[in-house]
Amino acid sequence: MKVRWVILGGFFLGLLFPLSEGKAETLTLDSLASQLQTPEAIQKFMGKHFVYVEDQTLFGQDEYWQSPEEMLERKQGDCEDYALFAEAILKKNGYRTFIFSVYWEDDAHTVAVFEKEGKWGIFDLDDLRYLKGDSIEDLGKAIKHDWSYLGIMRKDGNTGIINRKFQGQKAIASKISLALPSTI
Repeated sequence: MKVRWVILGGFFLGLLFPLSEGKAETLTLDSLASQLQTPEAIQKFMGKHFVYVEDQTLFGQDEYWQSPEEMLERKQGDCEDYALFAEAILKKNGYRTFIFSVYWEDDAHTVAVFEKEGKWGIFDLDDLRYLKGDSIEDLGKAIKHDWSYLGIMRKDGNTGIINRKFQGQKAIASKISLALPSTI
């Protein structure tokens, strides 16, 4: 159903008028992927439609990794939820991508990483930037300069599992493209 927002006298009244009869289209990951074909389009969508809310507030627990479908339905989540959503849309559009977590002291942060035209991009919540460098260490420092260890992650149920862990010299020497599992 197409709708039109009505604005009168500069004030938004929140009224919607249908322009045609029929059912409203339900957004799915597939329908979104056909509309959001670039990282920049995904970034714009997430910035406009998603709100950061910590897992403790949303689910009453420290960690809960939503599926991309859950994130799309709730439009709320924390770092790994943004990352998993971006990764899903990127993969549907043929990008090489993975979930990456940076750990320090008593905290962690998760992002989606993807390859575009030989460069590595990072989705950090709804922020998009491209990496200068191509090592796992470069990637970690781009997210948190004083990290303790790094992990290429996978979702398992409603939690994240480290697929591959990097510390110290192992991270410094590892090229991103060579460190990735072959299933990405």
